Amino acid sequence: MRCNTRWSKPLLTATAYIIVVGFGLVSNVIWLNGILKVAADSKNISKSNGIQIFMIAVADEMFRARYAPIFKAMSSYASQLGYKWLVLGDAGSEPMCEQEYADFFFRKHCIVSKWMQRHAMTGDRIFVFDSDVVPYQTSLPLTHWLKNDEDLIFYDRAMNTEVAAGNYAVRNTAATRDFLMRWADYEAERPPGFSSSDNGAIHLHLVRTLGLEHPKIDVLQYNLTALVTNLDPYFKYVGCTRLLVKAGVYLSED
Repeated sequence: MRCNTRWSKPLLTATAYIIVVGFGLVSNVIWLNGILKVAADSKNISKSNGIQIFMIAVADEMFRARYAPIFKAMSSYASQLGYKWLVLGDAGSEPMCEQEYADFFFRKHCIVSKWMQRHAMTGDRIFVFDSDVVPYQTSLPLTHWLKNDEDLIFYDRAMNTEVAAGNYAVRNTAATRDFLMRWADYEAERPPGFSSSDNGAIHLHLVRTLGLEHPKIDVLQYNLTALVTNLDPYFKYVGCTRLLVKAGVYLSED
């Protein structure tokens, strides 16, 4: 297995490179070379069929104050389309997550998973956002990115081939909540060097979840010892994982 040190691709415009994971049967989604094409008769997932859409960010008190204007814009967008906007992460709201995960970025997925278990109905769609994300095409509904029964949706960064960890869509099921908790557990596997926290971890998590393990990837991940001033080892590790997990639709039996 030969791995690229760095991968890059042109900036994306109207289409996006997306990874879709299903736990169980995945409904039909049209894919061409990893690029999602939403069919004209795409199912409208909305409150009309009993499914609620939530938009969620996780932020502490300091970041809530810093990003208040952005959160206001996100709230407005959510209200316009009948979604629910929430900011999670109040101190003491999820004591287990706070005790188990020291790194905010791993703790974030624990908080989302626990919130889903208590407050969302099975099948509800949760769009998780970084706190600095602002609504751009405000007339475009989030259902544009949904087809039928996708459990998890991730996307590639435009400037490299990392799978982005900060923003993703998840359908509330026991399997997806477990996926998020196992993602958070990668905090215990962090190598000594730069691994980009949960962003590095999602690559290994997807490889393992989809049953695509390769010993070279484990070696590359565990031997990340370089600091952030030398990103070549990190991107070699990411490049290896992307040889196995390209943009597309996947089925996991986990």
